[in-house]
Parts: sequence; structure tokens; C-alpha cells
Amino acid sequence: MTATATYRGETKDLGIFNGFDGGGATSDSSKIRRGGTRTRKALGGVPDVDDVTISRDYDLARDHSIIHWLYAAVGSADMIVNWWPLDDDDRPYGSPITYTGKLTGSTKPGLDMESSDPAVLELVISCDSPVGGG
Repeated sequence: MTATATYRGETKDLGIFNGFDGGGATSDSSKIRRGGTRTRKALGGVPDVDDVTISRDYDLARDHSIIHWLYAAVGSADMIVNWWPLDDDDRPYGSPITYTGKLTGSTKPGLDMESSDPAVLELVISCDSPVGGG
């Protein structure tokens, strides 16, 4: 998936991310009993999209130059995340699912000198609804 951020009139192509979590769609559940009957009618409700968290390994040359910008942009930056499934040849398949919203979190990697786990950059996006694409 790819991400783009716009903050204070500056748009940055953040490139490719390999981790994605969230983005499910839900709504309130309202039901009524018409005329006092025993059956209930579902009315549905206002849709909501869960926050999305995207992540990738923290590459010094690529990510360290923008980490201060991302931290400053939290709470204000407009985000676009395009998610595609990949085909058997690792090419994007079909139309992307597009999430838009605000950057609400930017987490730099933790530090554990005893760990062989890669350093990870995570971004959290509070999503608009509905989700675009298709």
C-alpha cells in the first residue's frame, strides 16, 4: 500500500508500507418494533470507519529526513492511503481501496540493542467515511 500526507500546503509521497491494520466499517444498530408487534425492524445507522495503522521498516535514508515533519503534522495532516491486493507476480490487482483522513499518530522505532527485530515506523490515520475505491 502507498501513503501520501499533506501538511501546511506541502504534500509528501510517503511511499510504500508493508503493514496494515484496521479500516473496518461499522455502524450504529437501531431497531424498532412497529405498532407494538413482536418483530423488530433494523434501521441501520451512521457508518464509521475504524482507524488505520500502517507500518514499515525504518530506513534511515528514507524515513529519518521526514520524521520531524510527521511528528509536527500529527493532528493536522490530511492522509491518503491506497491499499491493493497483490497478484501472483506481486503487482497491484484491480482498483485500490482508498482511505482518507487525518494523521493522528506517528511512532518512531523503539530501541532494544538486544533484539534482532527491525526498527519500525508506524502511522495512525483517523479515517473519513465512506471508504473510497472500486
